[in-house]
Amino acid sequence: MNATILFLSGLVTVSLVGLAAYLKFVSQNVLLGSIITFIGVFLVFSGLWTQLKDLFSTKEGMSNITPGNYPESETKLPLEPWYPANTPFHLSDLTYDTQWKDYPTYPARSMKTNLIKYWNNPSNGKCSPPELCNAFYKKIVPDNFIEPTAPDWGSGIRVNFYDTCRKN
Repeated sequence: MNATILFLSGLVTVSLVGLAAYLKFVSQNVLLGSIITFIGVFLVFSGLWTQLKDLFSTKEGMSNITPGNYPESETKLPLEPWYPANTPFHLSDLTYDTQWKDYPTYPARSMKTNLIKYWNNPSNGKCSPPELCNAFYKKIVPDNFIEPTAPDWGSGIRVNFYDTCRKN
């Protein structure tokens, strides 16, 4: 016989005999058996929960996040590399009736587009409460960003615009 099958069948037999003995003990000592069962189930599931939580906690692209350096992370705003800070911070005079001007929308037949890629301020007219619009960052004139160039045709496997790998 295969040693693995023999070992597994012996393990299952011992487990079932142990389970039967435990069930007999619990039926004779209900209170003590219930307490032991609760503690055992709690320990097993708390151990499984921490393992499952650690297993599924990493989201795509979020596995290498490190906290910021202390003085810089407490004093700098998250978008400060792109937008200068508006120091000292102050609440704006905008209201829900006036903030919509910072978020332009155009009719369908307009030659302008509603898809603004680079905003002049990250709080683009959709702040709640409206006093926070323009409170943290100064408005900028976005630079002309250089669009990436398409790879040469036939240089590899293409996925939409970009090459993924070269085929040898």
